Amino acid sequence: MSSRIVQTRFLMTATTNSALSFPCPSTSLSQVLVDDMDLAHIQYADGWGLDGNKDFECNGTTHGAINGKSTTATFWFEGVGVQVFGTIGTGSSPISTFQVDNLPAYTFSLDSKAKATLYGIQYYTSPPLEPGNHTLVIASIWQGSTQMFLDYIVYNPIPNAITSTITSTLTCSATFVTAAGLSTGPQSKVISSGTLAGSVIGGTVLGLALGIFLTVIVFRKHKKSKVSPISNRNQIGI
Repeated sequence: MSSRIVQTRFLMTATTNSALSFPCPSTSLSQVLVDDMDLAHIQYADGWGLDGNKDFECNGTTHGAINGKSTTATFWFEGVGVQVFGTIGTGSSPISTFQVDNLPAYTFSLDSKAKATLYGIQYYTSPPLEPGNHTLVIASIWQGSTQMFLDYIVYNPIPNAITSTITSTLTCSATFVTAAGLSTGPQSKVISSGTLAGSVIGGTVLGLALGIFLTVIVFRKHKKSKVSPISNRNQIGI
């Protein structure tokens, strides 16, 4: 195994009784982060070893492929995209493949020749996927190269139906405001509460005036209809 594995395992042993730091990256509402230790979603075949650095890796752990052996890890998710991140040791040249479902496999290879360990390296990004359940197979290929270290996986879940409903509601509201003359173009505008209140009050007054006008017209027509039968009855009595 590489000197990095021996060194980081010593660090993990030395900090067992202390609080670990959690340098995991921040994610947006459209992303879900899955740590390498989430065995409910990631299944490791034989040939992986536990590793990690509490100061630079998410939750202080990684899974490293053992030197001299090819191995795989399988990740199941429901979403529309997935990305894989990990660590590359000093002077390492890892080779790994990534395949989602039956899509063509992607091969990652890097001859870093770096004098320091590289953290947070993006090994793989999938193309846009159809919404649904998917399987990602990660393979660490041993061809005289050094091992890969899996730190975490980020996937994009299927957009929530509630979010779509909220977006539609906001779109309808924006259309209503535009029709009322509060916004006249595609550019964003800030509408003050006074302007909005004035528009609402103005619309209410206009509606009230229209209602009174229609009431007067109906009342007059009703009055005329009452006069006409009286005239006819007088004519019959002659």
